[in-house]
Amino acid sequence: GLQFQSNFTWSHDTDVGGSGDPSFESSVSDPHNVGHDRGPSSLNYPVVSVSNLVYRLPSLAGQNLVVKNLLGGWEISGLYTAQSGPPFTVNGGQGNNNSGFLVGQDRADLVPGQPFGVRQGGKSHWVSSYLNPAAFTNNAYGTAGDSKKFIIQEAPISTADLAVIKNWSIKERYKFQFRWEAFNALNHPSFGQPDSNPGDSNFGQITSIGAIPPRVMQGGLKFAF
Repeated sequence: GLQFQSNFTWSHDTDVGGSGDPSFESSVSDPHNVGHDRGPSSLNYPVVSVSNLVYRLPSLAGQNLVVKNLLGGWEISGLYTAQSGPPFTVNGGQGNNNSGFLVGQDRADLVPGQPFGVRQGGKSHWVSSYLNPAAFTNNAYGTAGDSKKFIIQEAPISTADLAVIKNWSIKERYKFQFRWEAFNALNHPSFGQPDSNPGDSNFGQITSIGAIPPRVMQGGLKFAF
């Protein structure tokens, strides 16, 4: 009564666009050098691990009607995902157009000798200091910035979904089902993207939750005939 599957992907994805938008303005940061945009893709998730299981408890067919219907045949299923967070770009121009290229794609300059310092310390520290803000500075005037696009990954994603299901059959023609489901059942925190604009007072800080909301539960009844 047990089924289990697991898959793991380790990869690195690069391209010269990243946005998926075919328009010139959205995909080219330096009109004089298309190679400037060669680097990690917006689809770059280096580690993705997904596991699922379905377990059906014994039906207790030999027991009396009450025990069989109350305790037998319950089904438990789970889905666990652990993966890298989405990548993001450290912007340049402090919201302006330092490059003069008028495409709104300026990136930050790297500061020599300064480590990125991504996710140092415990998770509680990530909120106020996800990266080393001294590692980046606004791009020099007349340049598009020398840092790669999508250079840093957001906080890793870790979430588990669970479901409990019970089916009853009545006279072979009618079926009744109860479902209880919990999304992000363990209520793991989900971190949003850190501020990515050098010069902002909160540059490198996380001020919002990520794509995975706090625990959500729902129940349902279904009658089939």
